[in-house]
Amino acid sequence: MLLQVDQRTRTFLDDDALIARATEQAQAVRDAEIALAKSLLEMRETRAYLACRCSSVEMFGGRLGYEGHEIRRLLRLAEAMDAESSVEERIQAKALSVAKAVELAPILNEPSLFDEKSGWVKQAQKDSYSKTRRNARHRMAEIRCGEAVETLELRVPDSVVERFERARVLASRKAGRHLTRDETFEALVDHYVDSFDPLLVKEGKRRVGPTEDDYKSRYIPISVKREIRRRAGDCCEFPGCWARAFLEFAHRRPHRKGSGREARHLFLLCRHHHFFQECGWLVPLGRTADPIWIEGSELIYTRNCPGGREPENDREMRAAAALARRMRDEKSHAAQDEADGEESAAG
Repeated sequence: MLLQVDQRTRTFLDDDALIARATEQAQAVRDAEIALAKSLLEMRETRAYLACRCSSVEMFGGRLGYEGHEIRRLLRLAEAMDAESSVEERIQAKALSVAKAVELAPILNEPSLFDEKSGWVKQAQKDSYSKTRRNARHRMAEIRCGEAVETLELRVPDSVVERFERARVLASRKAGRHLTRDETFEALVDHYVDSFDPLLVKEGKRRVGPTEDDYKSRYIPISVKREIRRRAGDCCEFPGCWARAFLEFAHRRPHRKGSGREARHLFLLCRHHHFFQECGWLVPLGRTADPIWIEGSELIYTRNCPGGREPENDREMRAAAALARRMRDEKSHAAQDEADGEESAAG
């Protein structure tokens, strides 16, 4: 039989005695946690901590040698037991851990989930702590947002975490209450989008006249840019492309040939499709708002066929024929210019 040394008494205990003592001590700690949690909850409700010149239960807990997060954990345990009487019984019976009860506290105190409380407690007995924690927080986020939520996992430097916590403080001041990390993230996203999204800028009075009158300038009015971005959904307008981050304004006709800079003259394209369009590999025909993109006068790209195919209806066939005529005319003009150049050189 293996022997263990009791460092406090310097005596030797056999395995059975050591296990019995640890079991007894664990039960004592569990009972003490439950009792302390109830006392802290009662102290918070009666504000008894004010008699010790403390401004909160957390501050009073500091005098007892506890950190603030430890006191909040015990308060959530007390809230769970107060909301569902079976929680304490299950903890005492070792069917439910204290950690799971703490995570279930917001669920058990949510009025809209009153009929589901017992179901959550029973399910927590079967699930692991991590699963219980994940499901409870996900459900509370759905209730708070009023819609489906998605979990994001981020990897950021410690310096960014510090700045995020600072932003959490500032956002909580503005909201007038302590915000969770989820709520802080939402507030930061809303602030950035509301401040910098060009689609949300209020329309002002246009100060620039028709751009066709000033063909030398390359300036695109802000109102025109917003109109194009709204038309495109702030996404590349080539069918089937979902690029959003780096977009460019592309002329239907080359700017050097006198193209204007109104919404009907411009597309919003990603860098790749802008390059293909500039090189003549992709040609837009028809209305700017709903063009037919042609590749080599053979493949057709539209909103309904982003993958490309042969022309099918009359509109697409006319577009392909017009492109073929344009290409023949350009070739003939190029050949004529080359012939004229040779004659000039010979003369």
